[in-house]
Amino acid sequence: MRKATPKTRLPEQPYRVLPTALLKDDFYLNLLDWADSGHIAVGLQSTLYLWSGYASTVTKVQEFRSESESLCGVNFLPGGNRLALGLSRGDMSIFDLERQKS
Repeated sequence: MRKATPKTRLPEQPYRVLPTALLKDDFYLNLLDWADSGHIAVGLQSTLYLWSGYASTVTKVQEFRSESESLCGVNFLPGGNRLALGLSRGDMSIFDLERQKS
């Protein structure tokens, strides 16, 4: 017979709210990812943002030139220092967070 585990009460108010009004509501897109380094990457249309959990800051990391070009996938690579980005036209790029360039 399994022992009952004590229930943890979750806070009723959020710890942090990130405004993401431009986040596409599409089941097949992966526009949000987090890394063990305490970062959350969010793709909003043609712009990539990075939230630092330790510094509690939001940084615009990269913006693609064409408004019609949008992000459709964001994924941290092992180690958390690089991001794989998928674009709507089928291209992919790797973004290095330390060097701040693709």
